[in-house]
Amino acid sequence: MQPVKPAHDAFFTTITDSNGQKWTCCLFHWMDGRHVTANTEQTAARMGQLARQLHDVSLRQQEIQFPFIDHTVTYQRWLGDLQRLSISRMPKPVQNSFQEYLTLTQQHLDTARHPKSSSLQPVISTDLNSLNILWDSDQHIVGIVDHEHIGATDRVQDLAWLIKWYARTEGIGSHDVSGRLAKTLLAHYNSPTVLVSQDDPRLAALLWLSGCFNLHFIERTKQLAFDAENNPVGYDQFQLHLQTYRARGEQLSVLLRN
Repeated sequence: MQPVKPAHDAFFTTITDSNGQKWTCCLFHWMDGRHVTANTEQTAARMGQLARQLHDVSLRQQEIQFPFIDHTVTYQRWLGDLQRLSISRMPKPVQNSFQEYLTLTQQHLDTARHPKSSSLQPVISTDLNSLNILWDSDQHIVGIVDHEHIGATDRVQDLAWLIKWYARTEGIGSHDVSGRLAKTLLAHYNSPTVLVSQDDPRLAALLWLSGCFNLHFIERTKQLAFDAENNPVGYDQFQLHLQTYRARGEQLSVLLRN
């Protein structure tokens, strides 16, 4: 989708619906493109460049105001939800595995909320997952769709999601990720110019949380816990679910290591 400036030459236009609610909108021409979900060095590089452009534009355009999104607030709420799940009927080893997972999550959350990060200046963030980017046949970005979740966040939180999405080598349904692609994205973001060593633990923690404590994980965990509490056959499925995401976390944790 190619953006179109409104007649008054602003970035956005405002419309009022039948209920009197005002909406701030972007206007676009329709463009053809395709999705790329199995990433290459080229797609990772281009996403790194795009992210840096979006972040830098927001810093130069201070009049653009969006609500600030702190994903750690949502993660903490979800953690509370899982801590309140009923698991008393499960075998002790399964209970222990679950508690260990929650403890690991809290450790990553504590790291992710580092209050003295140098990169906390708000930047534009939107949902740039693989299904919201359109590419041409030469792997050039030709459009971005679905701005429903546009807001502001800090660079490290946004980069964590981008690395999770664009380090995938086997498609959106796979957990296979590549350190080479992660480093390619960061290199083309030119991360050394804005991130310092103190940000590295935050980025690693947020990357783990984005992959191992996202909405899909939370919803699946709640369902499997309910099933296991009401049917012993579900114990193995619940345990396998935790093991799968522990393994995914190990893969994500090594992406940023030299």
